[in-house]
Amino acid sequence: MRLAVVGALLAACTYLVGRVTLAVSAIVPDLSAATGMPEPVVRGELLTGTLLPLIEDPRWHLLATPHSGSSLDVLHTVGTSLAVLGVCLLVTDRLGALAAPVVGAGAMPLTLYVGHLVVLHLWRDDDGPLNSPEVSGPVIMVLLTVLALAGGLLKHALGRRGPLEAVTHAAGAAAAGPRPA
Repeated sequence: MRLAVVGALLAACTYLVGRVTLAVSAIVPDLSAATGMPEPVVRGELLTGTLLPLIEDPRWHLLATPHSGSSLDVLHTVGTSLAVLGVCLLVTDRLGALAAPVVGAGAMPLTLYVGHLVVLHLWRDDDGPLNSPEVSGPVIMVLLTVLALAGGLLKHALGRRGPLEAVTHAAGAAAAGPRPA
């Protein structure tokens, strides 16, 4: 519970600092003048993380612009991650075996990440088997969710690592050599 609360507080504080910085500083007009983009566009870009110019202005570190790598962005990401992890731990503790598909999926992130990239390639590629008008974004989202939960349930039932997690573990163990006695 403490993890979720600390994470939520950190996320809320960083969000507030970022919004106040946007509201009271002149960073939006300054970036607008530097880039030639209208101020509403610059503000929107800074809120969504799509405009990532190289900014040497110290105010940049007070913006929680997603994916910018600014100090506040990193702290905000840590806060939201802690909050999500805390809530997930609370929920899975109470659900027990019902949470097995989610717990199993959470234990094989590399496999699921690579798997979702393969599915997206099969969907986006012009010659891909999933590239058809019937297969929309929501259909792909449902497919990825079902596959992740099914894989998580299988992983939980087998009591083993995910396939790519097993490969990286074996490579790491081989590189490390035998454990000292």
